[in-house]
Amino acid sequence: MRRKAYLGLTIWFVIVFIIVWVVSLPLQVWHQPLQSRLPRHVTLTQLTGHWWSGTAELSVHNVSDAVHISWSKSSFFQPINWMIQHPHVIGHGQFSMGFMSVSTWIDDLIIEPIMFNDVLSSNGISLQGQAIEITRWYSHFDLHDQRFDAFQVNADWLNGRVRYQQSGQSHIANIDNWQFTGSLQESFPVIELRSNQQNSLLDVKLLADQKLEITVMPKLIELFGQYWPGEDAYPAFVMVQPFTTHWLK
Repeated sequence: MRRKAYLGLTIWFVIVFIIVWVVSLPLQVWHQPLQSRLPRHVTLTQLTGHWWSGTAELSVHNVSDAVHISWSKSSFFQPINWMIQHPHVIGHGQFSMGFMSVSTWIDDLIIEPIMFNDVLSSNGISLQGQAIEITRWYSHFDLHDQRFDAFQVNADWLNGRVRYQQSGQSHIANIDNWQFTGSLQESFPVIELRSNQQNSLLDVKLLADQKLEITVMPKLIELFGQYWPGEDAYPAFVMVQPFTTHWLK
């Protein structure tokens, strides 16, 4: 009986030792495995530190300059604090991973609109103006059920301009206090865009099959100089696209 207890205790200590040893390895050891998990247009160019404190540098196709990410953990029971830096992006928040769940917080994230111009230029579109600011983001994702249990977002684009091409001519649409809100609707995360007059402009829903359902409202079409004969309360059109990195091509 004592021999079985001793053997079980030995195995338990060995397992704990292996786990501690693996977690304590420097992140450079995990560089290639992590790179293989990233989208093919994202390159992990630098990785230093450990799981609880470190830095990473990412190179993204069609995005000028590298994206720098750093993180640290103040105590074992606290979430990991992270910070992201780029010439056109800066932000910070927290991240926590449980046994079968992931929680993410964004305390503040500022994105300059020109960040998207390298991606949009192929369609003759460019953005200018004040920064887009995410003032609140909280999400909780259940890894077992593969669904969100919580999703809350608040963001603003107070002033900006969208330059676009139409019939060979350049036009400008002015942005005035656009508001982004995110919530769960029928267990699906949805981000809604509204104008300063609280008119619904756009809805983006992440579906269960990892596709995006994009609903465009008439007010958004009218903002870009197009006449819409239908009623404002009904969508102009709805499209479904894979939630992939096709926009990076």
